[in-house]
Amino acid sequence: MRWYAGVREETAQADETPSYLIVVPVPAYAIDDNRFAIESAFAEHLKLLRDRLGPLARNVVIAAPQMSRDAYERSKSGLAVLERANDGIRFAPLFPNDIGRLGFLGALPGVLAKLRQEVKRAHVVHTGPSSIYRMFEFPAFLMGSLGGKVTIGVSDIDARMTPAMNRRTGHWNRRQYWVNQLFHRPIAHLQLAAIARMGSVVLYKGAKLARDYGNGRDNVKNILDAAYSAEDIILPDELAAKLEEVKHTQSVLRICYFGRLTGYKGVDHMLRALAHARNLDLHNFVFDIIGDGDARPALEALAGELGLTDVTHFHGQMPFGREFLRKLRRYHVLLAAPLSEDTPRSALDAMASGQAVLAYDTYYYHELAEVGAGVETVPWFEPEALGRKVYEIAQDRAHLAHLIERSAAFAQGNTQTIWLDRRVRWTQEAVRKKFGPSSHSAQSTGTA
Repeated sequence: MRWYAGVREETAQADETPSYLIVVPVPAYAIDDNRFAIESAFAEHLKLLRDRLGPLARNVVIAAPQMSRDAYERSKSGLAVLERANDGIRFAPLFPNDIGRLGFLGALPGVLAKLRQEVKRAHVVHTGPSSIYRMFEFPAFLMGSLGGKVTIGVSDIDARMTPAMNRRTGHWNRRQYWVNQLFHRPIAHLQLAAIARMGSVVLYKGAKLARDYGNGRDNVKNILDAAYSAEDIILPDELAAKLEEVKHTQSVLRICYFGRLTGYKGVDHMLRALAHARNLDLHNFVFDIIGDGDARPALEALAGELGLTDVTHFHGQMPFGREFLRKLRRYHVLLAAPLSEDTPRSALDAMASGQAVLAYDTYYYHELAEVGAGVETVPWFEPEALGRKVYEIAQDRAHLAHLIERSAAFAQGNTQTIWLDRRVRWTQEAVRKKFGPSSHSAQSTGTA
């Protein structure tokens, strides 16, 4: 056994640096032995996390599903390529992402064997709860916890209201709802509870989720998952010019949505909301939709049916990055109408670009509004209420300007770096607690 940066090495290969293992459901594509492609915003997050963690993350391993070649070709414009040699991040494919439920069940013994191998090489295991049909993240957490590793447990959504929402929308029938309530939900609850009790550091997105499962435990934290840096926030002079522009009721109200075009995102509700706002005599606006997905053809058809083709523009997918965040600064309002619980980074990116957020009152947007972000909510599943709010905000430009100011101020205090530094500090403290104060890995890298 050897020590690397103060962390004990227990693998068979004594010359291999222990890894910081991240087990996630985000699919990646192995281009060759050295390179892999993964969602661009997540790639940037990984590189920044690696840099902030310093000695703790000399060797980062992403264990995740393998994207198919066809899926890679379709989505490559939104992917970034990471190189093991240059970036210090390796991809360990676990199973084909397009495998079915029965296929995954057959592959499960091999998946668990791969996870055991990767967990054995790790000193930190970073993962979370699993879908019952793809049970691989939570087993990795248990392997890490029972194997004496530092475990970082993450859940990026409080989905407890989603079954009732799916029943209301008609997405689920009665049988699906009760199967979930009697089978899926208890298993999800047990995973969240186990992670909260056993995890070295537990990061739950949502104050209520962290409060309910943390029960006052210091290891359970409520987090935001920002992907922008301080340099990406709208500049003060640009913000001042935008505020002056938006105060004039004759100026065009520029509204946007960016993200995947899939059913639960509720982009169809946004279109119906804007049709209602137009019926209320709002005409001086444009709606830009940035992104792609299976719902795009239906959404384009709906825009035509609602008579919105003159103001609605579909721009397709754009790679995430500094240039994209700059482009967002032209918009005044982000719409969000999720049909099930959702915690997209788009709300935070929009605020960094100086946008107000008008949303359905799911817990995520409700909590953002409560802590002073530039967010206003309307009752869930009521597109006409969302349309009225758009109309009202277009008439009361002083209030819109106030929301934009609140967004920019909130963004300043919640950058990716700020939140990563907190996560690094919590992780370092957990390493010190497990391996002792002499661990070099646990010492500050100067960023936290």
